[in-house]
Amino acid sequence: MLTQQECDALREMRQKAADKPFHIAMEREASDDPARRKQLQESLDGRAVLLRGGLLAILSIELGHPVGPVRHLSLTNLLSKGTPSPEILWRVAEEVGFVEGLEACSTWAQDMEDDWHQAHVAQPINYRGDMPRMRRVEH
Repeated sequence: MLTQQECDALREMRQKAADKPFHIAMEREASDDPARRKQLQESLDGRAVLLRGGLLAILSIELGHPVGPVRHLSLTNLLSKGTPSPEILWRVAEEVGFVEGLEACSTWAQDMEDDWHQAHVAQPINYRGDMPRMRRVEH
């Protein structure tokens, strides 16, 4: 499903995200402050990979969650504007370090501007099978 070149690019994205995690409070502050928004955008640079079929993958490591550091992957289909399938979402998620299937992760879809849809998957980095799933909290 993924080419070797795409897998290599996803692993590079994973390393960049690990090298520069960000605190989730920064994301909340960025919504109100243009300077913070720019700072957040710069911290996310290099964490996006365009895959075949127009799929855009973005990975971040987020600090500040009660469960500890969290991997957060978003996947957007730039060609069809439809939500990516669970199968491709998992294949990309697994490549960037998620474990034990989508059932062991928190997943949600998000409607964006201009009818774009993103699929999200999040999981504590130190995930253990006996941990409860994270809950999505709207801010």
